[in-house]
Amino acid sequence: MKKTHVRQYVETFQPQCLRNSISSGKEFDFDYMNFGVSKGQTFNRVLIYPTDPIGKFISKGAYLVPLSAADFYVAVTRAEQSVAIVLDKPGASQIPYWHPPVDASPPD
Repeated sequence: MKKTHVRQYVETFQPQCLRNSISSGKEFDFDYMNFGVSKGQTFNRVLIYPTDPIGKFISKGAYLVPLSAADFYVAVTRAEQSVAIVLDKPGASQIPYWHPPVDASPPD
């Protein structure tokens, strides 16, 4: 999902926010958990703030070195229901892109 939609997604779905390290995702003041710390835990939903290599893997199919692949695997497999990934430009990715619902109610 685009960065501009992250706050609404978090308010709506209340996912566990995951990142690689304390230096990732600083633009959002969420209660992050690092990928490694989350190992062995499960959550209904997770929001992943990806590293640059993970972002390139998703958007371009770029090779992901084993350590990055393992970190991404840990992050993705924490979710029981859904995984959301913050990525402004999905590129060639076939992963569905989340958009906030459009309010269909008529104006007052």
